[in-house]
Amino acid sequence: MDDNQNFLQEMQLGLSLRKINSLTFQRCNEFIDYLHNYSLPTFVDLCMQVESDGDNDNYLISVDVGKISAKAKDEKRFDEITVALIDYAMPEMDGITLLSQLKTDYPIKYILLTGEADEKIAVDAFNRGLIHAFVRKDTSNLAEVLTEKILHLQNKYFADLSNLVLDRLTKAGTQLSCFKEHAYLELVQNILVSKNITEYYLIDELGSFLLIDASGARIYLVVRDEATMQYHHQLATDYQEEKNVPSEVIQGLAQKNSLVFLGQNQAVPPSEWADKIYPAKMLSCGTKNYYYALVSQ
Repeated sequence: MDDNQNFLQEMQLGLSLRKINSLTFQRCNEFIDYLHNYSLPTFVDLCMQVESDGDNDNYLISVDVGKISAKAKDEKRFDEITVALIDYAMPEMDGITLLSQLKTDYPIKYILLTGEADEKIAVDAFNRGLIHAFVRKDTSNLAEVLTEKILHLQNKYFADLSNLVLDRLTKAGTQLSCFKEHAYLELVQNILVSKNITEYYLIDELGSFLLIDASGARIYLVVRDEATMQYHHQLATDYQEEKNVPSEVIQGLAQKNSLVFLGQNQAVPPSEWADKIYPAKMLSCGTKNYYYALVSQ
């Protein structure tokens, strides 16, 4: 949001070269109206359900982890607003006044563009939580600085939403123990970087993810704990008494060098697991062991 059309065009070009989608506004009222009418659901809206607790004023909040990845099918997901850049010095109203007129129930992160004389105002706005960052417009490498700020705040935007889901799952009694393990978090981060992953969605309560890279290719990071590995082995063994389960399936599960991945929300009998078995690696996390595989589909 800036009243200078030339500045808006330069910024939009600079951001597009860095593969950051943007919308520009030159009039404050148009910007305010757009955000007031903005209603694109986040993945939290898709997976969280709020229900009234009978006649009481209490509400029950449930999370369906399986619905998180539904966001990946939404063609409008790249239109989701994560960060807004607002100039402080504008003829219609200053940036702080504009911020005071925006709705506060959406987790957008705000960056204030300032001049030298406005820096104290920006610091005060930051300390009061009205903005999440501020940048001087006369910064020599403005596009690079803004790109860094935007990417950082985009990550924080999704991290804040993710923490809402994880907090609710924890309160509901879901263990999510892998999220407390440094080795697991490091593994996920290394995969995101090495595979050039641009989107990732939690698909189960064990810590498995749907990953989408820059080309749109989909990869699953499948994670299993000891209990799940033992359950799948026992299920295949019991099923073998009635149906023919391939011996390599039984052996791989017994030795824990293979794991089962049936896809999302699919029910497949063990007799058909031959093409649902993938090489697994063990991830040691102190006293706990996890097993994981990368599956391209």
